[in-house]
Amino acid sequence: MEMNYCRRCGQALKNTEHHVYQCAAGHILFANASPAVGVLFINDDKEVLMAVRAMDPGKGRLDMPGGFCDGAETFEHALEREMEEELGIQPGDYTELEFLLSHNDPYDYKGERLSVLCGVYAARLKPGVTPQAADDVAEVKFMKYDDIDQSLIQFPSQIAGLKALHDRGTI
Repeated sequence: MEMNYCRRCGQALKNTEHHVYQCAAGHILFANASPAVGVLFINDDKEVLMAVRAMDPGKGRLDMPGGFCDGAETFEHALEREMEEELGIQPGDYTELEFLLSHNDPYDYKGERLSVLCGVYAARLKPGVTPQAADDVAEVKFMKYDDIDQSLIQFPSQIAGLKALHDRGTI
């Protein structure tokens, strides 16, 4: 991400390091990665729930349910909110979240490439729970790992999460 002006005083910023900016008044600003989170839900048939993105970036591509952390949310709180918004499910509809990995993803938005730090979790949906696509999800479908065309997956964190589950024999 490129920053041009100091948010504290309005003076021009100079990029001093990869993600560090400084103005003439000495204010230092950091262009750190934005935190995001997603969950790979698994059913009893060892299939994983894949979402289809309803909007850009990556409209029509495969995704895992999740999104950006709002304000000072933890990964877990953001996941609870996102699962209700995107799938209409509550924490009681799935098993305890299991942290799989963190990964850096590029996020292209309005002509700018942002850095996103994504926490990837896994959980099992409880019997009888049927997620419904809502918010920025166009469709949800359970898929076998071998049937997922990884070239259609929007973010590298999801590919890494799927591989981790596959390597463990979970999916």
